[in-house]
Amino acid sequence: MTRKWRARIFVIPVLVLILGITIFPLIYSLGISLTYYYLPAGISPVFVGVENYITAFQDPEFWNSLKITFKIAIPALFLEFFIGFALALLLNGIKKGRTVIASFLTTPVMIAPAAAAMAFRLLYHPEYGPINAFLSVLSNKPVKIDWLGSPNISFFSILLVDVWQMTPFIMLILLAGLSSIPEELYESARIDGSSSFQIFKYITLPLLKLPIIVAILIRVIDLLKFFDLVYVLTMGGPARTTETITFFTYFAGLRFFRVGYGAALSFILLFIVVGLTSLFLKVTKLKEIA
Repeated sequence: MTRKWRARIFVIPVLVLILGITIFPLIYSLGISLTYYYLPAGISPVFVGVENYITAFQDPEFWNSLKITFKIAIPALFLEFFIGFALALLLNGIKKGRTVIASFLTTPVMIAPAAAAMAFRLLYHPEYGPINAFLSVLSNKPVKIDWLGSPNISFFSILLVDVWQMTPFIMLILLAGLSSIPEELYESARIDGSSSFQIFKYITLPLLKLPIIVAILIRVIDLLKFFDLVYVLTMGGPARTTETITFFTYFAGLRFFRVGYGAALSFILLFIVVGLTSLFLKVTKLKEIA
């Protein structure tokens, strides 16, 4: 056998694995999204074309879940990025003990989201939670805020957990980018009389462009499809005020057994994520050209 064919044979197991766990389920679910498939009816899927997609765009609950998703995702992204960036800059200025401090700060990322959500359920408890107890001590009067049961506060409670857990992730990416910038550039700029702001604007930010893009893209994708925090903390309540698009899809497909409709919702979310990431990359590329 030639070297070329031997190489192809070694690649075949990987191709079979990718086909089995990625490509086939994707194509199969796309086919299901084009059918009427309601499990309790006990009938085989019936092809209906794009009817499920049309139904989704006409469904006010779908638009409400999408609005709730962005209501949580946009503030979370801004807070995580700016706090993570600030922590990365502070750590980059520390020469001794940076590794130890960074290890402590990244502890939340190592915790499973479901475990973190369970811990915060205890912290948020209106009667016995330490958060209300701490606020009671500060205000010198009993505080019983229902962090997860109030429609006006519940989304903020989920937002806080996500910011606490994922801010160190952005910090790590930006810290790695800052560490890769040659110190000679900063020394040359200081010799030329550049101010700290000028150094940050003309050296740090341009050289951090790629890590910033990577961090934002990863977090945008995660925030648009995050599910576990909502499931453990609020189950989409109270009164569906925290029902994100992924949770709405879960209810449609796995709780109400509208499998075809749930598959269509999943692909709509996929198209939204791909569209937003493509738009973001296009905008950043246009700015680079300008």
